[in-house]
Amino acid sequence: GYFKDQKFLAYLSYLNSYLSTPPYASLLLYPNSLSILKLLTRPEFRKILTESTAGVIDYLHKQQYHHWLNYNN
Repeated sequence: GYFKDQKFLAYLSYLNSYLSTPPYASLLLYPNSLSILKLLTRPEFRKILTESTAGVIDYLHKQQYHHWLNYNN
């Protein structure tokens, strides 16, 4: 129920704006996480996640993991 909690959504928005500023964004180990954070602030993306099966979420997780694993190669 986190995606329905307005305090949590405000926190996601805060994190997105805070971590996107240059002093902090340059310190992120996985800069692509900002893209995911930005997606989480969009209601349609949150709806897809809440209505998806565990298999879809697992697939997204594996795709992100392999991106990070092979990013520097």
